[in-house]
Amino acid sequence: MKTKNSLILMVLFMLTVQLFAQKDTIYSISDEMPSFKGGIKERTRFINENLIYPVKARRSKVQGTVYSTFVVNTDGSLSDIKTISGIGSGCDDAVVRVIKLMPPWNPGKIAGKAVRVEYTLPVKFALDVPKEIVKDTTIDTNKSLKFTIVEDMPQYIGGDKARIEFLKENIKYPLEALNKKIQGSVYVTFVINEDGSLSNIKILKGIGGGCDEEVLRVVKLMPNWKPGKQKGKPVMVQFNMPVKFTL
Repeated sequence: MKTKNSLILMVLFMLTVQLFAQKDTIYSISDEMPSFKGGIKERTRFINENLIYPVKARRSKVQGTVYSTFVVNTDGSLSDIKTISGIGSGCDDAVVRVIKLMPPWNPGKIAGKAVRVEYTLPVKFALDVPKEIVKDTTIDTNKSLKFTIVEDMPQYIGGDKARIEFLKENIKYPLEALNKKIQGSVYVTFVINEDGSLSNIKILKGIGGGCDEEVLRVVKLMPNWKPGKQKGKPVMVQFNMPVKFTL
């Protein structure tokens, strides 16, 4: 009887550990990605209303994009907020402050269940941007306008599930990374052009061991996306994407 009770307790313990591990798992891609309540327009409005351009950055004419990452938990709360690529002069801290002010998001879901998802958010600091443009999004004032947030964000043809399948089928875990037991997320950024083609592909943050090069190789293999649109017209959109390597 004692042995039987011990076996039952062991099974219950293992199930508890397994359930806790599942609950604590952080995904980089989910069936339904987390979203700010009210959508991209509301998120843009919130950032525009709460983000303060640091005086030091203005005086030094510092501008560019700050990339921050955070975890959207199962209850929609945000945690693990950090900067993965910054521009300094107080801008990185300003973005972290705004993210901490954000209300709970709609959590990401896999098979209909809420899960913890790591999310990457670009926030653009630009001097002397026309007010009518700032109302819609933040932009890079190049020869061709390149948006980071638009009304209709670009999508992989077939949706996130198809994109995940493409990555699974084409990503090969580099031998060097396997031998050195390297794992983690590679953050890649690229521009989705008006015709859906990809350009300006580069690594924002890598983990080495050949993983960075492998992500670049696979992104270059991707077919054209459905382009992003602003006011109904296709536009160039800068898109960032985490690719997770797990042993």
